[in-house]
Amino acid sequence: LVVEVLSPGTRRLDRSRKRLAYSRAGVQELWLVDPDARLAEVWVRGARSLVRRSSLGELDAGRPNWRTTPRCE
Repeated sequence: LVVEVLSPGTRRLDRSRKRLAYSRAGVQELWLVDPDARLAEVWVRGARSLVRRSSLGELDAGRPNWRTTPRCE
C-alpha cells in the first residue's frame, strides 16, 4: 500500500506520472489523498495497471462516507 498526499504544487504530477511509476513498480494499492478536497481516491492493481476502485469522502458531519469505502478482501 502506498499513500500519496497531494499538495497544490504537485497534484498534477502525483495523479499522472507518480501513479504510472507506482503502477510500473508493481504497487498493489495506491491511495491518493487530497486534503483540500477532503477525499481519497483508491487505486488497485488490475490486469495490467492500477485502476480506480473508489473514492473515500466525508459526510457533512465529518465522518467517513462508508458507502464508498472499499471492502477488505
